[in-house]
Amino acid sequence: MTKPDLLSRTAADLKRLARDPLLLAVSILTLCSLVLFVVYPIASVALQSLKPGENYSFQAYAETFKSAYLRKAFFNSLMM
Repeated sequence: MTKPDLLSRTAADLKRLARDPLLLAVSILTLCSLVLFVVYPIASVALQSLKPGENYSFQAYAETFKSAYLRKAFFNSLMM
């Protein structure tokens, strides 16, 4: 699919959303749910892991990657 085709298809999808209020409401509700239940918790945990004390730092990650056992567990959890 070429770039102009993709842009025209995207524009057509947006026009269809604007014409159908139910589809627009469901799309907005889906996006808000995704942000609320997936993006926000991941971002919150990531920020808390970077601030173990007063300042932000990668100290906890550095200590984790020093240990071969913890490094293997970390990468195994990412693979899941």
